[in-house]
Amino acid sequence: MAEFITWRDAWLFGIDHLDDQHREVANMLNRLVRECSCTEQEKRSMSDEKKQHMRRLLDELYTCTKRHFRDEEALMIEQGYPGYVGHAREHAMLLGEFKSTFRAKLHEGCCNMNPQTLTALRSWFVVHVARSDREFTEYLDSKRAAASSTAAGTPVDRKRGGY
Repeated sequence: MAEFITWRDAWLFGIDHLDDQHREVANMLNRLVRECSCTEQEKRSMSDEKKQHMRRLLDELYTCTKRHFRDEEALMIEQGYPGYVGHAREHAMLLGEFKSTFRAKLHEGCCNMNPQTLTALRSWFVVHVARSDREFTEYLDSKRAAASSTAAGTPVDRKRGGY
């Protein structure tokens, strides 16, 4: 079975602990989706032990994701990121949507997700990392470039994204 999310080095931002957390979330999503698969027969007879196991996986993923968002938001505040409020709002929305989707599936007796749910889940991760987080790292890159130019005595060209 192919991985649900195949890691791409293009998602690396050069912030080691955030890159590691992104990889960890991708791996946990892969594990959850892999273990969520079940047949119609398994849906009807999912044991309490299996449900508990799935809830633990969900809780681990939720906790890991929440920790990652907290760390990312702390860095945004520290760096004065102007997009912080919108990004934090997106984090809150993603966490709520994520948890409610999986909780509903577990309540049904099995978390064998339909293709629409899987597509939404993959998009949730990929779009957030590739778009929203990329915007933040581009801000950090421009801030570093401006600081480097200023330190070297080179005037910063404001039209090119400097300060």
